[in-house]
Amino acid sequence: MLFSYIHGDGKVTRNFLYVSDVVDAFDVILHRGSPGLTYNIGTTFEISVIELARYLIQKVMLWLVDPSRTYFVEVDFLCSNGRHSKK
Repeated sequence: MLFSYIHGDGKVTRNFLYVSDVVDAFDVILHRGSPGLTYNIGTTFEISVIELARYLIQKVMLWLVDPSRTYFVEVDFLCSNGRHSKK
């Protein structure tokens, strides 16, 4: 059995960036930015934590898991106090 733990209900959305894109943005700001200004580095692509978990589980299973076997994947939700939530 494969496990994935998610804090909260997994509905919150996030923007994820490649590290190399952030490094490039820092380089541009360092060399072309103006002192005292605020710069936001981000993207318009958002994904919920639960959607990302499902996507990653699928990719890991395709990459690592023997396709001739049956696997069960359990996604467990953790409350803010670290206890398991029964969803």
